[in-house]
Amino acid sequence: MKRRPSLRRRLIVGLLAYIAILSAVFATHGYWVNERTEQAVWESLLRSEMEFFTTRRAQDPAHFAPNTDLLKFFDGNTPAPIAFERLAPGLHDELVIGDRQFVVLVEQVPNHPGKRVLALDITDQEQDEFVLGTRLGVSVALVALLLSGLIFWGVDRLIKPLTQLVKTIPTLKPDGRDPPLDVAHSAPSEIALMTEALNGYSQRIRDHIERETEFINLASHELRTPVAVITNAMQVALDHEDTTDTVRPYLERAHRTSVEMAELSNMLLALARDPARIQKEAREVDLAEELSSIIEDHTLVADNKELTIVSQLQAPFRVEAPPQVVRAVISNLLRNAIENSDRGTILIRNTGLATLSIQDPGHGMSGEEMSALYTRLTRGGIVRSGGIGLGLIARICQHFGWILQLDSQVQGGTVASVTFVPIAQGRSPEH
Repeated sequence: MKRRPSLRRRLIVGLLAYIAILSAVFATHGYWVNERTEQAVWESLLRSEMEFFTTRRAQDPAHFAPNTDLLKFFDGNTPAPIAFERLAPGLHDELVIGDRQFVVLVEQVPNHPGKRVLALDITDQEQDEFVLGTRLGVSVALVALLLSGLIFWGVDRLIKPLTQLVKTIPTLKPDGRDPPLDVAHSAPSEIALMTEALNGYSQRIRDHIERETEFINLASHELRTPVAVITNAMQVALDHEDTTDTVRPYLERAHRTSVEMAELSNMLLALARDPARIQKEAREVDLAEELSSIIEDHTLVADNKELTIVSQLQAPFRVEAPPQVVRAVISNLLRNAIENSDRGTILIRNTGLATLSIQDPGHGMSGEEMSALYTRLTRGGIVRSGGIGLGLIARICQHFGWILQLDSQVQGGTVASVTFVPIAQGRSPEH
């Protein structure tokens, strides 16, 4: 199953990406505003100074602008350093000469090949600006870390009710009899709506199971009683001395049908009930003793098809299970073997500690047919081959934790094996 990305991860990644983008935008915008503002301030300052010096020189040709370590002025007559002389007219910011940085204003002198240059040493200001920028970057990083921590904490708090709800759902009983789920007062309204929906769904499950339980209890009595009456009546009619040979085949067919109906009712009712509850009715069953009566019930049908049923079951062969269900499973597997065979011997034996196998002399199945059969059984399809069908037998075995296996023989025929829960293990079947 493909792993899905978690909601927590998506929220955290999204919020962290938002913080990163927002921090980058603010940092870039702040840097751009700072540079534009700085350039405007330097240009205004230097142009006002340049205008002052040129005005004084025009008024007093003997006036010389003071050249200090910070401010240097060259009026065109005095040659400027080569690094300044090469500059085009305009403002030049953060010009590095040696280990110093300057902001330089260059103007072309009218009717003169020289250039007026006013240079301001801004090395100290740039260092202060670097320190300020570093502190600002550290502050932004600290704020981003703080916001990241708040994001992790907030997302965990937001997801926690949902996580608790997800952990609680697998612990709920399938019959919906658990008490309603509680919602914390701090939980978001969406979690409350989801919990209310789950509580409503559980209530519908409880109502459905109550109706099913009532139906099963009624059917258990109302269905079994008339079938038992019909079966006993058919048996009495068959044993009566006045029953003619003309009527006997019809009575035998009706009797077999009623027996099959009783077995089907037992299996369907067992399948509809919780295996843990029906296991309380389980007791120790010796299959060697049960098998004799099961074979006797099918002897007439086998004789009509020139089939012989041979039991090689070694006694005692004890399992712990509901007797009526075990009898119904074996009877229907035997009936399927008879239906799929024409003549020969049907062999019944135990092949393991609690495994009973029925081998018929039929034509068997190919590998493709066997694979298709198992596929239909796995998908819960109806595979009918006489009796109640292998699909229902497979579901009954799964219901009680038994193992049904079908194998095709090389020499022909099919072996149906059922592995029951042996009495020695003394454990309850798993659903």
